[in-house]
Amino acid sequence: MQKPIHNVWELRNPIYSRLSIGLYLLFTTFLVSQLTTFCVYVRYIVYTSCLKVIKFIFTFTLCFVLHMEALCPLMVYHTVLSYGCENGLDTLAHDMFF
Repeated sequence: MQKPIHNVWELRNPIYSRLSIGLYLLFTTFLVSQLTTFCVYVRYIVYTSCLKVIKFIFTFTLCFVLHMEALCPLMVYHTVLSYGCENGLDTLAHDMFF
């Protein structure tokens, strides 16, 4: 008993039908891999941005805990201008602790 054929293209060209399925799977795999790579990049950017924000908030909170409300913003501003944003906050935190 012969199985019913639902696709006329498969009846005429069974090789091309299998080839199109293979190309579809290959294309789908490529899209999934690109999406995964994109998600990794986005996660890295969000992670580093969150760390910078947390470090900045921690620095200001530490200033207020040490009762330097008036001098702290000026000190942070001066240190960030002197050393750059990333190194300035690290230097400021290092100066406060050590």
